[in-house]
Amino acid sequence: MPTRYHVCTIKLNFRNLRMLKIYFKHFAAGTVVPNDLASNIQSVSRKSVYTEEAFVTLPTLDRQEIKDLQERDTVVGKFIEIWNTKRKPLRSEQRKFDRPLVTLLRQWDRIEVVDGLVYRVIIDPNQGQLKQLILPAVLRDKVLKNCHDKLGHQGIERTFCSIRIRCYWPGMFRHIKDYCKSCERCIVSKMPQPAIRPAMGHLIASRPLQILAIDFYCS
Repeated sequence: MPTRYHVCTIKLNFRNLRMLKIYFKHFAAGTVVPNDLASNIQSVSRKSVYTEEAFVTLPTLDRQEIKDLQERDTVVGKFIEIWNTKRKPLRSEQRKFDRPLVTLLRQWDRIEVVDGLVYRVIIDPNQGQLKQLILPAVLRDKVLKNCHDKLGHQGIERTFCSIRIRCYWPGMFRHIKDYCKSCERCIVSKMPQPAIRPAMGHLIASRPLQILAIDFYCS
């Protein structure tokens, strides 16, 4: 039977909170729980704990600042100008545009403007409807750092999925792939470690003809 000291040593956070409740329900029936620990269990909520879903991609920018950056961006800003005309350019007209702008124009039917911010709306089979912020180029490094470096240096696919539920920009998978492959910490941690082998020793003779070396040649 676990003692109250065993219960007190359990680190209380969101990850093991569920396990702790199951522990009390199934294995610790009748165990005396300290008052401070019991109150903490009741007071801890999901909103107060850091999770990937609750992570703020751009914590230092407000809505107006992001809106201004979208309008000043060479690609997103040009798209906003075209969007405000309420007419999608014809394919013949798109030939004079740069490739990132053409890629963004292909998302025309998925675009939605909410409070001045431009989003791409998609339906994900697992997440449901997603509103992806059309990200200006100046914010890409910040988002990559927040969603890769600060989320445990996940791999390319996980980093892409983490960003995809929040943002979108033309060619984002290639940019994420290049960023992850150039991450110094990822390179060092995932670099194959060479096998350690002992150094070859030397054969030292103490008297003549003690050691003989013969080379064989076969024709």
